[in-house]
Amino acid sequence: MELLNTGIAGLDRMLNGGIPRGHIVTTLGSFGTGKTTLALQFTYAGLSNGDNCIYMSLEEDEEELIKTAEMFGWGFKQYIESGKLILIKLSAMNIKSTIERIEKELPDLFRTFGAERLVVDPNGTTLRK
Repeated sequence: MELLNTGIAGLDRMLNGGIPRGHIVTTLGSFGTGKTTLALQFTYAGLSNGDNCIYMSLEEDEEELIKTAEMFGWGFKQYIESGKLILIKLSAMNIKSTIERIEKELPDLFRTFGAERLVVDPNGTTLRK
């Protein structure tokens, strides 16, 4: 079974090497516990390994995510510019239309973009394709 590293050495050790490819992982916690940081680090680890990544957020827009990542030294701009990373801001105002958008657009996006990692960060939920 192929394992994907999270980018967090201690967590990867606890997981015996990382997250199995194709598995879905959910992170839960209170505000400020590091859910978005974990999701960003997981994304950056994938980008560093050459994976195409999609990061969807209900809370932060593209610029906020880029700034947060830069605080940790994870340069997302270069990956966006090279077409390796797509950041998508979803609307929390109309969840029904957001879910419909995801259901409609995500399968085609995966096929055309060739994403290896997907993060959905409404409240820190991290998914892996």
